[in-house]
Amino acid sequence: KQWYQRRVRGDQPHVYNQFLDIMKEFKSQSIDTPGVITRVSMLFRGRPDLISGFNTFLPNGYKIEVQHAGDGNQSKQAFNVTLNISSSGGANGQPNRVSFGKC
Repeated sequence: KQWYQRRVRGDQPHVYNQFLDIMKEFKSQSIDTPGVITRVSMLFRGRPDLISGFNTFLPNGYKIEVQHAGDGNQSKQAFNVTLNISSSGGANGQPNRVSFGKC
């Protein structure tokens, strides 16, 4: 977890402070797991390494997958973010998937 925090802090101090605020809300249960994932994905928009690295902080059964959107516009660097929730299981025993769209 420390490597991740150093990476976030190294980018921009104000982004790191926003990240800490989000984590405080998550720890105090002001926001739930999908809520924290949404906020972190928006905060780190265009940084798939930081979005997928956030898996370190997620409870068991949750996993963020980040894939290049492949829309042909390389300058915007859009990525599709999907949350897999395996603890509750979906139809046929498959994990539930929630798509957050492009980040």
